[in-house]
Formats: sequence, structure tokens, C-alpha cells
Amino acid sequence: MKFGIMRTDLHLLGTSLRLQAGQRVALTPASNLPQGGYFARPADGKWSDRIDHDVSDSILLTTADLALEATMNFICADCHTTKESPNTGGTGYARVGRKKVCYDCCAVRDRAAMSATGRAVLYLTEHEGRPVVTNWPGTLKFPVRGTRKGRHNFVGEMTSVWFTDSEGKKWYGRNIGDNQILRCKRLK
Repeated sequence: MKFGIMRTDLHLLGTSLRLQAGQRVALTPASNLPQGGYFARPADGKWSDRIDHDVSDSILLTTADLALEATMNFICADCHTTKESPNTGGTGYARVGRKKVCYDCCAVRDRAAMSATGRAVLYLTEHEGRPVVTNWPGTLKFPVRGTRKGRHNFVGEMTSVWFTDSEGKKWYGRNIGDNQILRCKRLK
């Protein structure tokens, strides 16, 4: 999906549909226009008239009506598919040397490294109010089986967690201080 910023105010005559200058809009290409154009609707789904419109409601625009946001595509070095970087923050990829690896393939790499080395640096987060161990982009997730809070002699607080990986192997992780970094090792 593409996004753009409205350059002018537009009101669809005979309706209450209105887009305002400066408003961020989600765009769908209009293939029926020879000169190109887009069907636009507010990116946040909220029209200025505050009416709950149908999801298909949109206004037909030309490129003169809006400024397109740049979208960055990349080819994942592992799965070799073309991916679009999200417009919601984050790049959609990790860098491994000069190569770009999509977040899904990061999970495959992290899982393989965990299996091979028995060690990992992961993150302690929450999902639906429960503690979860994840990789950095959140594409690899393991529910926590147990936790224990304790004290650390230098930084104060320490959290120990136990979890099971996708191969059924048990792991221990330790978080020290005010952060989410979890140093993990496979148990024997």
C-alpha cells in the first residue's frame, strides 16, 4: 500500500467525504485512469465528518492533488523475495554486512543460531499481559514458563526467566537492569 499527503482540500460533491490539506492518506492505484491516479482514504480510517464510512469509501485523486510518500523496496538476501519497507516505523529488514534480511528471515537465522550455539541475546517483552521472549523485530516468540525477580550487586534489579524453544529445548535467560535485553543459554 502507498501513502501520501494531501496538498489541497477536496470534497466529493453530493457526499460528506472530505480530505484536508496536510492529511495523510492511504492510496490504491486507479487502473482505469490513463494518466494515473489513486483512490484515497484517510490513513487512520477517520474521515473529517466523523461518520463511520464503509471501508470501500474513497475519493479519486490525481497526482497533482497529493505528495506521494517514498516507499523503499528491498530484496531479502535469504528468501530472495521483494519486500516493501513499512511506513509505520522500522525498516522491515536487518543488515547482515551489506545484505538486507527481512524480519521473517531474521527469525529463521536466530532460531538456527540458537540451535547451533546454545546461546542467544533476545528480548524480554509482554504480549497480551504475559511475559514473552522475542528476537529484536518480534518475529520469533517464546512464551515464558517461569520468572523470578532478584537483586544484582551493581545495577540493582535482575529478572530470571525460563522458556522452551520451538524444538522443545529448555532455556534460561537473565535480564539485568532497566532494559529488555535477555542473555540466554540452553539448559542441559
